[in-house]
Amino acid sequence: MRNIFIRIKTQVLLVLFLGTMTACNMAANNNTQGQKNNTNITKENRSAKTPLENKQERLVEIFDGRKDLDYRDFSKEETNLVQAEFDRKKAEIEEKFGDRYCGENEIKNVGLNGIVKGSFTKPNSNQKAFLYTVCSSGSSHFGIGGIIIFENGKAVTHYVYGENGLDQGMIALSDINKDGMDELVLLDFQVHQGYGGGAISIVSFPNGKFDFIGQTTTFSDNGGAVENDKNVEAEAYDIFVQPGTRPIFYRDSYQKKGNAKNWSPVKRDEKFSLGKLEAEYLQNYKKISE
Repeated sequence: MRNIFIRIKTQVLLVLFLGTMTACNMAANNNTQGQKNNTNITKENRSAKTPLENKQERLVEIFDGRKDLDYRDFSKEETNLVQAEFDRKKAEIEEKFGDRYCGENEIKNVGLNGIVKGSFTKPNSNQKAFLYTVCSSGSSHFGIGGIIIFENGKAVTHYVYGENGLDQGMIALSDINKDGMDELVLLDFQVHQGYGGGAISIVSFPNGKFDFIGQTTTFSDNGGAVENDKNVEAEAYDIFVQPGTRPIFYRDSYQKKGNAKNWSPVKRDEKFSLGKLEAEYLQNYKKISE
């Protein structure tokens, strides 16, 4: 039986507790050169931006691992739209999954995990992306996950996956690589033997083709694996990106121990690279014919 937590797609997920790291304080940028009298508080000084404000202008927040996933109820019309498209392509999906397809006794109803708007397959388009799951019981297989992008009520691209695990949420990014198209962030959280872990995967669909940009850990803790609460340790990352033709990614690190209610900052503005997915696992994202 497959271990329902060990997801190759999130292989960086449970690299827990990086040890004690030195906190880095962000220095304020108070440029006073050229002022005639340094003791005077000028208009420019009063309106000078704080390091946090400068960061917010320079970087775009992707996801804060300290926060819970946002869930909402989806309308019957939204669910029916995706269910109809799934049913229309059911034979093809079943063929692509083979013995990994839903079991005979599993209900084939679609469950929605996310809906976002943007221009995903071509610039300046008005599209809507849906993340769905089907028969994800987790007993002997993960089930089926899918991403469908609709434009004017018609599916313009449809990918299914599941062998690497499934995702529980989705958000949109506003064109971080300056190609005129928006990206999707797939949100994942898993628990196994008392250890919890969260991760994100950033993907895009230029011209309707799936592109896996990268992945990273957002959260880890051992809360269910220790008997004494004082031994609980958790780490979280707030992930940011500096948009560009070659996006640059940053993260703020936090930790929490024992019964502490608040997160303590560990490191700020740490530049890092997203993890990649090996080709053998990329092929588990399967395109469905239009």
